[in-house]
Amino acid sequence: MRWLPATITDEFKSHNGFVAVHLLGILPIARFSGAPVSKGEVMRALAEMPWRPFGFAEQPNLIWDAASERHLRVTFHDNRVTASINFEVDNEGRILSAVASDRPRIVGKSVVVTPWPGVFEQYRLFADVRVPSRAEVHWHLPEGQFDCWRERVTDFRLIQGKDS
Repeated sequence: MRWLPATITDEFKSHNGFVAVHLLGILPIARFSGAPVSKGEVMRALAEMPWRPFGFAEQPNLIWDAASERHLRVTFHDNRVTASINFEVDNEGRILSAVASDRPRIVGKSVVVTPWPGVFEQYRLFADVRVPSRAEVHWHLPEGQFDCWRERVTDFRLIQGKDS
């Protein structure tokens, strides 16, 4: 089966999640918003913490719980959205995995809650900040694992802006 390239734009801004899909990067084929999308976007942002090691340090909407020395749970809560991610860390505090056990996934016109694990590997030092240089994320579907995202980081810079 041949696939056509698609561009997916997603964000969580002003307490609202939004996802847009464009075929070939220009033809809009899907747009999603609403409470399940907002929860999913918060989960994505939380799972990206290894690349934003300072961005969440003083975030008042985060609640941290330590289940053990190597397992942490972070929950984002505001008046509209509550979402949690479970992290596994190594002895040096590096995040090895992030798991959302209940990430909303859109299937047709329905929302299905689905396990969504991610793995972070090969930490490297970029601009005095140690971040993972490889990562991947999957959906645990009834028919098996679906690999939905892989990344290899070759450069990393801290950018200071109005949202930092």
